[in-house]
Amino acid sequence: MKKTIKIMALVLCLIFTASLMAACGNDNKTEINNTTDAVTTAQVETTAAALTIDEAQAKEIVWTDLSIQETAAENLTVELKDNSYIIAFQWSGFDYQYTVNGVTGVIDEILFDGSPLW
Repeated sequence: MKKTIKIMALVLCLIFTASLMAACGNDNKTEINNTTDAVTTAQVETTAAALTIDEAQAKEIVWTDLSIQETAAENLTVELKDNSYIIAFQWSGFDYQYTVNGVTGVIDEILFDGSPLW
């Protein structure tokens, strides 16, 4: 008996919810789209402003990790992509590529001669 009452209450709740949603019409869809646009714009602005380290700091993180000076690196390139600095260079005859998170300053990936170190 209790199980039947619970099921009936659940069905009534579903019917009530569906009725409310139908009564709202398309106005909510417009509101949702406007909210989504606002959130997307805010995310883009936040992402651009979220970088807490600059290129020089990202390179310093790499040099500290390797215990070398920047002058020891050859063919150095730095690219900012998806809030991460991709720092590629040659040192001691080997190719290195570091990915440093521009927000946290954490090394996300190290490639050594094209292969991940971890």
